[in-house]
Amino acid sequence: MNYLRTFSKEESVLSLVCGVLSVIFLFVAFLIYTCNPKLQNIPGKNLISLISALLMAQLLFILAPLFTNSSPWCAVIAIIIHYSFLSSFFWMNVMSFDIFFTFSAGFKRSGDRGQSSKRFKYYSLYAWSVPCVLLTICVIIDVWSTSDYRPLYGDVVCWISSPKALLVFFLVPLGIILFSNIIFFVITAKNIYVSEHNTAKILKKKESCKLLIYIKLSVAMGMTWIFGFVATGANNIVWWYLFIIFNGLQGVFIFMSFVLTPKVLRMVHGRVRTIFIDYRSYSMFGKSSSSTKSTHLMTTKSEDILVKQDESKC
Repeated sequence: MNYLRTFSKEESVLSLVCGVLSVIFLFVAFLIYTCNPKLQNIPGKNLISLISALLMAQLLFILAPLFTNSSPWCAVIAIIIHYSFLSSFFWMNVMSFDIFFTFSAGFKRSGDRGQSSKRFKYYSLYAWSVPCVLLTICVIIDVWSTSDYRPLYGDVVCWISSPKALLVFFLVPLGIILFSNIIFFVITAKNIYVSEHNTAKILKKKESCKLLIYIKLSVAMGMTWIFGFVATGANNIVWWYLFIIFNGLQGVFIFMSFVLTPKVLRMVHGRVRTIFIDYRSYSMFGKSSSSTKSTHLMTTKSEDILVKQDESKC
């Protein structure tokens, strides 16, 4: 099994290009969601957290070749990359559970912000803490153990250098998470299909669209490392190219799925328009006039109406 295979020049260039594109798209998506309060509901906060973890992992993945193998910094980067990728998987698991929870039998929607805030705190505790516990175990084994399951952070590459450790501490957790995601998706799809009570048809359609996006995202994130595992065993260049492309373009997929939607694009357009109006008013009068405030209010109201209309769209 050629786990530590060196990329060819063409593969390295492709990996760098795809990785940079992914980081750029992730960063833009992060800015859009963090700068727009209307997008910061529970699903929005979950997505921001997923993007944060994946952005850190992919950024360091790009920078890792700049550091010397077996150096302390290489080991530190390997640990952070491991933690960030694990966290992104756990946040995907949170998103899968959240849509299951939203459409579980007997669930009643509530506008209680306190309950939503409390739920997100539990999600954060799970998705950030469990990977931290796993990483702590890995570091302890790496420092004080002599077993074959030592991760060997940064020994050969700025990543997990031991194939056995990669299997146990990365691929196994990924497999468990993917399996649980599938269970959540199947149950959610069933609940959406049989839902006939007070849930509005618009809500039903919106959640169906969201479920489909989450399934695609979960498959994309999971298939990335499945391709990597198969490529390692088969040592076939086709599988390696699939791994490089899927791994490098996750950010592009997230951007297309969660930013290029009618609702989000409408909000971005409204925010840019508001900033332009405020800037033009300040340039002309030195301060906001009452007419500008009135225009700002009308723009906000019209955007709110259009956003509500877009709620029923995928």
